[in-house]
Amino acid sequence: MSSVDDAQRPAVTTPPGRVLVVDDVEANRALVAASLTCGGYVVDFAVNGHDALDIVARDQPDLVLMDVMMPKAGGFAACRALKRDPTTERLHKAVMSADRAYEELTREAGRGWHRRDLVDAFIQLGAQGRS
Repeated sequence: MSSVDDAQRPAVTTPPGRVLVVDDVEANRALVAASLTCGGYVVDFAVNGHDALDIVARDQPDLVLMDVMMPKAGGFAACRALKRDPTTERLHKAVMSADRAYEELTREAGRGWHRRDLVDAFIQLGAQGRS
């Protein structure tokens, strides 16, 4: 009986993680998903914060990327709900926005969601991309 050393065994690859992308605009979901799937991530979708909370409870993703402004429950409201729940409070969450939601982003930054300098850098990058 011959043994196979580790160098000869086929590599077992696992995806780097499961990401829930939450956005009410299909084109935005597709754009984010294209980047993530190229990196090997498994991507799930929700179209509003309310649906995202259900999917998080069921699938337990590694990361939630959530749009700021959506119908039913926006990104900040859903993130606050996730932070209040002991089972999801440590879940990695990031908010994103294709809109010019500067006022809402900076208002939430003051509530400890973001560092103000990072929000400003994000806004500047978006402005550069549109020019």
